[in-house]
Amino acid sequence: MGRVRKSWVYVEGEKFPRIMYGLKGVMTLFDVSKATASRYAKTLISPAITRQGNVMIIDTKKALKCFGVSNPSDFVK
Repeated sequence: MGRVRKSWVYVEGEKFPRIMYGLKGVMTLFDVSKATASRYAKTLISPAITRQGNVMIIDTKKALKCFGVSNPSDFVK
């Protein structure tokens, strides 16, 4: 497995919902490809993910905190 690149780009005025679902949610939150979103879900943000059956539930604040964003409350609705 290669090096995990940590980059996060925030669009001014954009707020994310408190909970996001699935790899699509990770892709939207971090603006990455599906492969990178899967890698993030397995490694970096795994403490922020809860699974209920086949559904992946992402706590957005906790995911941003795991990713290294200093004040994630500013970016969540």
